[in-house]
Amino acid sequence: MDLNIHIDIFSVIDRHRDEIQHLNSYDPVTTIIKDKFQLEITQHLASLKAETRTDTKEEILKSATSKGTTIENATEVQKEIYLDIGRKYACTLFMFDMVSKPISPTDIKLFYEILFSETDYRTEEVLIVNQDGEKIQFPPPGKIEQLLSDLTDWYAKGQFDKNIHPLVIISLYHFKFISTHPFLDGNGRVGRLLMNILLMNYGYLPILIEPNDRIEYYEALQSGDKGEIKPLVEFISSKQLRTLEDFKTSPEYLSIVAKFELEQQLKQIKGTEKCFVLTEDSGTDNLLKLVFEASGFNLAETSFISYEGCSKIGSVTLFSIFVKQKLPHMEIVVHRDRDYLPDSEIEKQRETFNKIGIHFFVSRGTDIESHLANAKHINLCHPKLSEQEAEEIIKTGIEEVKPKSFELLRKQEFGEKHKDKATHLDIALKEIFEKSVFKFTHGKTLYKSIKRQIQEKTKENAKIEVVTKELFIKQLNEIAEKLWAK
Repeated sequence: MDLNIHIDIFSVIDRHRDEIQHLNSYDPVTTIIKDKFQLEITQHLASLKAETRTDTKEEILKSATSKGTTIENATEVQKEIYLDIGRKYACTLFMFDMVSKPISPTDIKLFYEILFSETDYRTEEVLIVNQDGEKIQFPPPGKIEQLLSDLTDWYAKGQFDKNIHPLVIISLYHFKFISTHPFLDGNGRVGRLLMNILLMNYGYLPILIEPNDRIEYYEALQSGDKGEIKPLVEFISSKQLRTLEDFKTSPEYLSIVAKFELEQQLKQIKGTEKCFVLTEDSGTDNLLKLVFEASGFNLAETSFISYEGCSKIGSVTLFSIFVKQKLPHMEIVVHRDRDYLPDSEIEKQRETFNKIGIHFFVSRGTDIESHLANAKHINLCHPKLSEQEAEEIIKTGIEEVKPKSFELLRKQEFGEKHKDKATHLDIALKEIFEKSVFKFTHGKTLYKSIKRQIQEKTKENAKIEVVTKELFIKQLNEIAEKLWAK
């Protein structure tokens, strides 16, 4: 069997794995992986045998948990429920305990006992018919113990070319175990759990083979019966890539990433600052600084740190507490864009931060760029333009970006999936939009429109990123006066 296999996604998979493992050295993600696996354990243990490689006519593979079992009363039912929960929990513990240890035939038997309360290898010959109608004869019972011993020794001692990619090794191990078929029932379930131990042994994530994967999975195993392991390698690799990508977009993982990046930024703080600002948008922190400086902040003693990527305000609260614990002598201001949040939600968030002694500043309009849509500010930056002309520029810009602004509001209300779907609520939403046009105008797009119009009218570089008194915010000034009292 040719093991010199290379698949293009190997490099992508390994990059994702390395990023997760790097983070694991900072704040262990193993707990998250374990918790997620525990939630999915029922699916992991679900047999895929129905309608697949088993010979249902012969009833060769019977369920070990149901064989000979008769549940006669409510107490027995309750007992079975608790035993099932215990088996699943024990299965997870066993899996994660085995990640750092070599797997032996004894461990495989113990795994089987945890799942099915039996310890013996099969004593019967097993012949099945695969999906193509071909007969597959598994090894005789007398060879099972030696085959498992050879398999575990082969893996434990690394008796393979070191240049072979780990996913090829894992795929081959999984195929060899399934082909040995050591037990009368449950070989697929045990084999898939063993495969996940090996995946975690190499730093990958455990994968879930779902019912809709059944055909592709068994076709890949069938190719192995014919001496071709690559389809199984491709199958397991694609599942691993999808699992890694999903994991890296999970709120739990993103929170750890944000916390890690936040701590890296905290290391850059000189220690002479009196205040630092946690802001969600790292791309506009220079504009934010204009507003803070105009409101009386000494930027030399103020640090701006991004918590970008943190999608839940609850996580921002935890980050704020984390920072306050690290630097208790500093004042903290959490900034977020208003976006399309209602006033009631803004006040709820403000109250949450006030309770932990943290200031909460919300941008005017949808984002910080909205603060620059100010006629008096534009006039001070470009005296050639009167305040009236600046007002007209802003009004023109609002009209230009109206379609985009309204679509973004619709997307917020109806979700990405239904953002293009016309509904009877559109008219009501339109009325709300028209009553508070500036509040819902997309600030970033308006900002670009204003700059373009200024340049067209003045024939000058449209520079409105300047500190003026018109960017003054009373709420921020009250914090500044407390910090830099004369």
